[in-house]
Amino acid sequence: MTSHSRNLRVAALLLPLSLAVGCAGDRDEDATAPPAAPGATAPATPVEPVAPAPGLPALSVAPPSPMSLETQRASMDKDGDGAITPEEHATEANTMFASMDADGDGNVTAVEMDAREQALGAKKPAPSADRIKALDSNGDGMLSTDEQVANARGMFDTMDTDRNGDLSMAEMQAGQDRMMAAPQP
Repeated sequence: MTSHSRNLRVAALLLPLSLAVGCAGDRDEDATAPPAAPGATAPATPVEPVAPAPGLPALSVAPPSPMSLETQRASMDKDGDGAITPEEHATEANTMFASMDADGDGNVTAVEMDAREQALGAKKPAPSADRIKALDSNGDGMLSTDEQVANARGMFDTMDTDRNGDLSMAEMQAGQDRMMAAPQP
């Protein structure tokens, strides 16, 4: 399997969960949901602290809600320049990984992935064990922090079709379209 086809396969396996997890980023503990309508107030939405996986920064993850690709891009684009840098993409990937790593041991098992997807109401493109197997470079049946970092970078590189080091909205949309059309394991 070529590196490019593996990256597409990896991205196809992770993108649905990524969109469902959303981009919590590193919000403050006092973060609240935006008002439902102008002038209306919504109840405060608590932010759940997430114990960081070894080697990853501490994060706070807001309660799950699926996000559109445009909303996700806007949330990931911390500097507001309209493009997603490798660092901004890595922050999202780390947030997603931390939200799945329920026991904080730096590894995500199929049970942890299933539990997070169930909590999010995310559609599963393939069984969690199969998705982990596709990404599990050391064959231990878990997705480690190192494997997640490498796979997230591969996903970014695959979507960065103009090779300028940033993801535009068009590249993210094209990447999502390619990933959703990629054959599942």
